[in-house]
Amino acid sequence: HDGPLPARLAPPRPRPSRVARPRLPDRIDDAVRRGADVLLVAAPAGSGKTVLLAEMRREAELPVSW
Repeated sequence: HDGPLPARLAPPRPRPSRVARPRLPDRIDDAVRRGADVLLVAAPAGSGKTVLLAEMRREAELPVSW
């Protein structure tokens, strides 16, 4: 399928120029280990929420919805 809808339903591809933020995945992992069923990631536009979650999804050993 071409067009904007399929692109919005799939996680983005990794970019080589991303800024590493190792504390954020650790905090999300801690929440999952404590039994969180749902996590809300809130931050201003352009702060890297989608990139963070896409990277974590590639490494996740848990089911993930996008």
